[in-house]
Amino acid sequence: MIGIWFKEDIERILAEHRYVVVTDANGEGEFLLKYLSEDIKQLPISNEYSEIEAKYLAESRYADSQILFYARKKAVQLTFLQEYVQTGGLLVLDDMEVYIKQKLFDATGKNTHLTKDQLLLAAKLSEGKNKNWWQSVADGTTEPLRLEDWLLDFLHAPAAIRQKMDETVWNVFRSEVYRLINKPQTEQPADAMAQEVVNVILQSLADNSIEGLLLEVYYQWADSTEKIDSLRKYADNYALPTDINPLKAHPNHPFAALDRQLMQMLSNAMKMHQDTTELTKFLNQRTQDRKAKAFKPQWLQSVWLLCTFKVEGLGAITTYQEVATYYWQRFAALDTAMRRIYTNWLNEPATLRPLQEHYTILNNELLTCWFDIKDNYISTQKDIVVNALASDKRTAVIVCDGLRLEIAEAVVSSITDKNVNINRKTALSVLPSVTENGMSALFGCSDMMMWSSCPSIC
Repeated sequence: MIGIWFKEDIERILAEHRYVVVTDANGEGEFLLKYLSEDIKQLPISNEYSEIEAKYLAESRYADSQILFYARKKAVQLTFLQEYVQTGGLLVLDDMEVYIKQKLFDATGKNTHLTKDQLLLAAKLSEGKNKNWWQSVADGTTEPLRLEDWLLDFLHAPAAIRQKMDETVWNVFRSEVYRLINKPQTEQPADAMAQEVVNVILQSLADNSIEGLLLEVYYQWADSTEKIDSLRKYADNYALPTDINPLKAHPNHPFAALDRQLMQMLSNAMKMHQDTTELTKFLNQRTQDRKAKAFKPQWLQSVWLLCTFKVEGLGAITTYQEVATYYWQRFAALDTAMRRIYTNWLNEPATLRPLQEHYTILNNELLTCWFDIKDNYISTQKDIVVNALASDKRTAVIVCDGLRLEIAEAVVSSITDKNVNINRKTALSVLPSVTENGMSALFGCSDMMMWSSCPSIC
């Protein structure tokens, strides 16, 4: 807003004169020049020689332009530009505290008790702010520099953000940052300072002591598609303590090493038939919270499901069709979870084996139910594909040959288009359940065909 007020002052003078002299004896108002139109030619003044040069340029090369003489001295100290001071226009910024307070009073009708440093800081940070912001700053209800507006960008690109700050803003920002991390203020490059802040964030995530603004900034960072790569780099390069307990870390931490350590602890507990309640409780906390989701591998949710899955309700099942329905409604999710665990841990058989054994126990309960059914087995597979394609609507049929129904269920579950009408229909296979027999029945062929020689259909 101060930039708008300054621009209005300059334009008001240039509406009556071709020249305007801006004096700024302390150089504190130079930042305001960036708000002016490029059509106004700015000529800096530092000594008598530059006065002569500026006067010459104003009357020759820039004779058709509006001219602003910016002088780092008081008006009475000017020599060759005095005629412009007297006959043109003069704007005095020698005391920026007075200038800003006057502008605030003109805009709000109120005086402010802010110090000169506070006023200058607010002025330099006021770009894009309105009169209400200035009013709240003048009243003391809003801090001119809010760390939450700067900190994330600084941690992501410290050198670039440092360049955007002049010394006044940087000194206040640096002071506030060190106060936030509760460390003595030191003089160091922006990159080193950012690393120090990140170390505090990561350490407090590792020991679950993070809170307040640091936690808010971490969540914003972890959920930012634009900035998350820099956080990944910091986290990957951070040296975790060797004796760290993953259960003591913050549930939304970014450390892959802690997830793998947790998995190994769980595997060992299952192997030794120990209580896993505390481990699965932490898994639940980590997987259910959607914050910092990018740092939570999908297999974590799969491990939690495997550890907490209960095979219930099988005693009421009396038909093969009921088993099939039970499978795709409940058990298929467990198969999907186990498949993801295999994908990520197949190369670590010692860690994987206890989870495999637990899955086998659950799977055997389902198989026992299947083989205990006394109902007559009657195939319902015939003509499924033929009947589905007989519709005049656009139809896709997923045929999973030799795979568990879970694969088809996983594909269907990934379809999020609400315009797609999904029709789940489980069927009992014809026997013997070999490819030639099963595929022939699906397509309504009267004789068994050698489908291995036909084009792929799925």
